[in-house]
Amino acid sequence: MRASWRSILVLSLLVSSSVACKEEAKVKVSSLSLEGVHAVEEAQLRAALQTKAGSWVPFSKKPPFDTDEFQRDLQRLRQFYTERGYPDARVTNVDVAFDEKKEHVRLTVTVREGEPMRVESMRFEGFDVLPERRQQALKRRLGLESGDVRDRRRLDAARTTALNVFQEQGYPYAKVIVDELPGEGPRGVVIVVRATPGQPATFGPIEVSGNASVGEDVILRQLAFKPGDRYSAGRVRASQSKLSSLDLFRFAYVEPRGLNAEGALQVPAVPMRVTVAEDKHRQLSGAVGYGTEEKARIRGEWKHVNFFGGARTAGVESKFSSLDRGVRLNFSEPWFFTRHLAFSAQAQVWDEREPVYQVTTYGGRAGVSWRRERRNPVTRRGATTSVSASFIDEFTDYQVTPEALADPALRNRLISLGMDPETGSAQGTLVSLRMQADHDTTSSRLDPQRGFAVSGALEQAGKFLPGNFTYTEFSGELRGYISTRRPSSAARRGIVFAGRLRGSTIDAPPPVDISVPFFKRYFLGGSTSVRGWGRYELSPLTETGQPIGGLSVVETSAEVRVPFGTKLSAVAFVDAGSVGLNPWHLDPGGFRAAVGPGVRYDTPIGPVRFDVGYQLNPIPGLLVKGEPEARHWRAHVSIGQAF
Repeated sequence: MRASWRSILVLSLLVSSSVACKEEAKVKVSSLSLEGVHAVEEAQLRAALQTKAGSWVPFSKKPPFDTDEFQRDLQRLRQFYTERGYPDARVTNVDVAFDEKKEHVRLTVTVREGEPMRVESMRFEGFDVLPERRQQALKRRLGLESGDVRDRRRLDAARTTALNVFQEQGYPYAKVIVDELPGEGPRGVVIVVRATPGQPATFGPIEVSGNASVGEDVILRQLAFKPGDRYSAGRVRASQSKLSSLDLFRFAYVEPRGLNAEGALQVPAVPMRVTVAEDKHRQLSGAVGYGTEEKARIRGEWKHVNFFGGARTAGVESKFSSLDRGVRLNFSEPWFFTRHLAFSAQAQVWDEREPVYQVTTYGGRAGVSWRRERRNPVTRRGATTSVSASFIDEFTDYQVTPEALADPALRNRLISLGMDPETGSAQGTLVSLRMQADHDTTSSRLDPQRGFAVSGALEQAGKFLPGNFTYTEFSGELRGYISTRRPSSAARRGIVFAGRLRGSTIDAPPPVDISVPFFKRYFLGGSTSVRGWGRYELSPLTETGQPIGGLSVVETSAEVRVPFGTKLSAVAFVDAGSVGLNPWHLDPGGFRAAVGPGVRYDTPIGPVRFDVGYQLNPIPGLLVKGEPEARHWRAHVSIGQAF
């Protein structure tokens, strides 16, 4: 006779300890082992159970053992397998072993998974009102291939995705159900996705509530729709995102009214409701941190988020670190003639202290930007496209580091760069126009895991503009990320493959070195660059080994990020790059590469990063802080991924 898991549990408890129930309040779980688990992810199974094992760390607190909760966990285990297509999964053995003092218990659960239910075919009904391309994209996205294990989580995701597509295409009253029909085989099922599109609709009247000091017109102009537009769930989400991005509100919610009410009429114009909760208009914030490059840093900001009304923002920020410090005034206008354009301006006194030079900037810049956010209703991936134009007018006072100035062989080079050979300093006014375009499909700046980002920029100084410098800078960057985690999977993380390619050059009339300010020259190395070298250590060198920078640069990186548990990830990376001394020129023999391992630990503010980069081809004669390079590796600590 086959024993049930309940009888096995009771028998095991009685055999293990007759005093277990009396001492239950004192018994702690020292370990929980799951044997026979192969078809599902053990980490997900453990997360679904309430009984937790104690940490392996000595003297750590162990969780209490609750017999009733443990019995319910065995039911949860079976339900876990059933949802993932293994209805015959059973607990075949439970071992409960107490220590000599009856204070700790070791639990071992053995599972027989059984044969899974498999999908024989999948068909769609009621999708004819959608455009053909949407139907094909949806079927490719949702189609479970013949032989796949029937996973109810994927079926729920299929229903949600199909519903999103209808609501994006103007069918807010659509209903989608997923049926499982018996297949021809004993363990086969046929999946049928049935849709009832309902009546197409447009956006109706808009009701605004919760605003006190912010005008209703300010809220309405942030919406991505207006009455009469075809209904789109994507526009609803985009509107909520735009409102939430304003520091005016601590809460913003945009919703259709009456869509989910039982018996609600399918009106052709869907009434909308916008609910907001205003935040304080005057806000003060600060942050303290540490990195291997910036060392200790402190930052503070005060801003008024409704400056003279209209959601305008004005404020002042200050920062102090070993790399940069100063004070900056900011102003932004989110509505610049149209909701698609924004205006921003800033004035600053800022000091940058790089390993090779120091530059102090007095002046400001102003610009106009256009931004658009879209989300694919099938893949659920979003994309942000932006274009900006900025005018820059800044007086700069810069000089080389004392280590470089102490090198007598550098005198002639300083003269050619337009610097005083005695002080290593120069100054001038930079007036330029900068155009930049970006397209980003990644979901996170600090920890991107899927998608790509491409950007390009053009900056023109001099020629028809006043100022002391004349040059044209071209730059571009491409980043891509691939994750092994399926979008429909319940797993939080997968293995991520990441890559980056960046290139820039500065074209200038002769004498080139004087036309381009020294602080615009390119250097590589550091925590976000070729990690085998420190910041600004990779560049063309003078005859004596001082990094002097260049006017062309190419850089590439590749990483593989492997998660361990819910917080930790291990990383392996390779970086390479080269800096050319002249415009549009790179020395093939000047490419330097580095490899190394890294560790990431997830936190609410982004992953804490620790990398160690090893130089594959060191730079002969390189001076670091005026001394010959002592080691061919570098360690970096920072927040956020390297790219």
